[in-house]
Amino acid sequence: MKYQDKSTIRKKVKIVQMDKHFLYLPVHYAKKCNFFDYIPREFEITEIITSDKRTDESAYAMLMDTTDRNSEIAFAVCDPTVILDMPPRDKNRSPAILAALITNAAFWAVNHKTHRIDNLKDLGKFDKIIAYPPGTTSYGIANRIYHDSRKKQPVDEFVEVVDSGRELLKLTDSEKSTVALSPNPLAIDALIGSSEEYEVDIALGNTPEYSNVLVTALLSRADIVREHPTLVEGLLKALQRSILLVQFRYPDVVQFTRDYFRYGERAEGALRMTSDDHVFPSNIEVSKAHWINAVRAALYAKKEPFGQAGSKRADEVFERTIEPYRHFAQAAVRDEILPRLAIMPKQARNRWELVKGYFLPLLWLTIGGIIVSWTHWSMIPVISLGMISASLLSEFAKLSKRPWHQSLHWFVWLLLIGGVIGWINFDWENSVVVPILIFLLLGDLYKMADLRRKRIRSGS
Repeated sequence: MKYQDKSTIRKKVKIVQMDKHFLYLPVHYAKKCNFFDYIPREFEITEIITSDKRTDESAYAMLMDTTDRNSEIAFAVCDPTVILDMPPRDKNRSPAILAALITNAAFWAVNHKTHRIDNLKDLGKFDKIIAYPPGTTSYGIANRIYHDSRKKQPVDEFVEVVDSGRELLKLTDSEKSTVALSPNPLAIDALIGSSEEYEVDIALGNTPEYSNVLVTALLSRADIVREHPTLVEGLLKALQRSILLVQFRYPDVVQFTRDYFRYGERAEGALRMTSDDHVFPSNIEVSKAHWINAVRAALYAKKEPFGQAGSKRADEVFERTIEPYRHFAQAAVRDEILPRLAIMPKQARNRWELVKGYFLPLLWLTIGGIIVSWTHWSMIPVISLGMISASLLSEFAKLSKRPWHQSLHWFVWLLLIGGVIGWINFDWENSVVVPILIFLLLGDLYKMADLRRKRIRSGS
């Protein structure tokens, strides 16, 4: 990877995106927040650039290009399945899939309320479907719909290709039997809000074909990760935090959306759409299930069978391009999510619970102290042993949840301790005292064991 001269303080790094989409909000918001100061000081992520052809394939190609023109590009935001058809020329510069950014197909089918749509295949009822050019996730979905619906017309007559961001504009100029695949909740919300003629037929992320699918990921190259692991660690922590803030619709995220994107005034509606359809993952770790679903969807879109060969291919790519780098995302999750889960609000205990938990033991201890004052000092170990035994049994049977049994338990042990003191100090009759003590001890032990059995059986 080629950077500026070593004499400069900070090395410049760029991120290439397929296009400037609202769905890449977590990346752009992290950039706005200076990546929450997680990027090491020797690096500077200067800008997020758009790929030359505004396709996933183009973004990936620019990442893998190490010539001077693209030498500062260290990361790409795109559909990771493009690597299936674009193997690296240099094994030392193989792709590295680092983080999951979108794990449900973030496309919505918008039309003129022409047909009733219940599933993905129903989109084949339309005469035309508007999508982005080949090399994009959008085109792959449209191509799959074409094959699944067994259209007789040529694919280029069914799929109308437009540049990224122009799908809804084209829809407004099209016949009513046309549907557009759009990944832009801001523009969708603006269109539907301005005219009752349009509606969202279906969120593709809610269909079996495109649910729990790795649609967009952060990619890098093996040589970059190997040479600059702290840069990768910092970026992934920043993205993990940013995704959480986007999911929670943090006020500053909403304001940033308003200011940064076209149709930003529809920020609340757009963020609600992404939340309702579970577009963003809770954590950025790339799961094997998401990856396999992505490969299956990518192959079906090209009318290629998945089967055993496809499964083997998915496994091989996972082991080579994802598994070696998963610890970076796991560390980000550990550092950004777990500490916040650990900070739980303290729950105030009411006074009655305090009385139940501590009053009786303190009462018996006080009585024991009084007894010791007029008897021999050797009774101190007897009382201590009795109190410890009673406490252990109380915890064994979880008596704090059973106040009546707890009171009875401590009363029995008061009698046991008192009986032992009297037996030792006052020569009480063995034939009377010993059987009573044994009966009380065995009875309490049996009751504690019975209560524990019932608790385990009930699962409480």
